[in-house]
Amino acid sequence: MATNWPLRYTVVDADAEYIAVAGRYGIAFYHIAVRKWKTFSNDTAEQLFVVTGGLLWWRDFVICGCSNTKTKTHEVRFYSKTRALDHSSAVVWKSEAPVITMNAFQNMLIIFSADSRLTLCEMDRKAGDVPTIVINVLQIISTENICPHPYCVVSVDLTPVRTETGRPFFDWLAVWNTIGAAKEIMILISGQKKHTGIREAESLLINVSGRLWIIQRDSSDPYKDVPADESVVTVKNKRLVALYTPVLPLLSV
Repeated sequence: MATNWPLRYTVVDADAEYIAVAGRYGIAFYHIAVRKWKTFSNDTAEQLFVVTGGLLWWRDFVICGCSNTKTKTHEVRFYSKTRALDHSSAVVWKSEAPVITMNAFQNMLIIFSADSRLTLCEMDRKAGDVPTIVINVLQIISTENICPHPYCVVSVDLTPVRTETGRPFFDWLAVWNTIGAAKEIMILISGQKKHTGIREAESLLINVSGRLWIIQRDSSDPYKDVPADESVVTVKNKRLVALYTPVLPLLSV
């Protein structure tokens, strides 16, 4: 720990069992109950990456946005708290630009990178002797029209919160398609599902230098009365649902 001081990021898992930390290089886990650290087996392995985009817990995995010091590439890495810290068991997703910040909601992961793009992913945990995660990129959204510089973005969030009462939720395992910040934004989803009481993402929040932008789903669903198999409202059997244009409800947060 002394060689990687100071600590840059810390995060506690949902069960308050483990703390994940990141310093100059790599990451480490602290098991609170037994008061023991879990680290990489050697300095070479630990110094393979530098965390630049924060840490998140998702189920039993820690997610870190990082830069690979060996290949000079940018990555999002997933390490299980139930296994030894080892690169052979890590799940690695490659990013085209440095990861600035991330957030997760249910099984959705949103990544903001230095090219001013939001990448929306679906995470699927696969059980087995060696648990792993499958990452499915749904779509990439450009924020250039609302973000003057990528490092002005403080945070990004997916949330079930809306500014008005909506109809029953839809499945938000969706493909996003942005047609500019001043135009209507559309997403593609697999079809309408009955509301089960499980909270699902209704809005995307982007904090840009204290200015809070919100993009939320259009609850009116202008295509609700059109058969799902009509080509006018489907692309590759995915049903179109409109989202509102980005709005700026708060100027200082």
